Amino acid sequence: MHLPQTSQAMKNLKLLITLFVASFILTLLPTTSLAQKSADIAYKQSASFDRAAQADTINPEIKFNKLRIDSITKFYYQGMHDADNNYNAKRSGKRAIFFTALIGTPVLGIIPTIVSSSTRPKLKNLNIKDASMLTNPAYMKGYKDEAHQIKKRLVWGNYVAASVTWLAIANIVLL
Repeated sequence: MHLPQTSQAMKNLKLLITLFVASFILTLLPTTSLAQKSADIAYKQSASFDRAAQADTINPEIKFNKLRIDSITKFYYQGMHDADNNYNAKRSGKRAIFFTALIGTPVLGIIPTIVSSSTRPKLKNLNIKDASMLTNPAYMKGYKDEAHQIKKRLVWGNYVAASVTWLAIANIVLL
């Protein structure tokens, strides 16, 4: 009679763990895409640039600042685009996180995942093809921001993959 109660407790435990991981995974999924974010930024900027275009007929200094802002924005987005094409996150710790969460537990794997996703990629790991752009602060900010987002996606993706695999193995073993 003691055995069926243990079996029911294990099923309840499996259900709770599965629900916990599923809710955690759902919180990690992004709500908007990068294309939507850049479209929102472009929309917000165009409204402010329209006001600046009206004002630049009165004050020529405003026209100079508008051209400077356009140039900075162009280099920032060029940096984001280049990071998307060139950055590969080879030394991001994604494999170590995968195996830590798989061999250990997802609870143990969350610690290196948080640490790794919060640190920005080092300059030597960015894989910047155009060395002349290293001196452009807007380009470098765009490149580093996008590289950090890529690193976060890969690190958290590996954590989720390892957690799901660990849950599947735990469900098979506990069955």
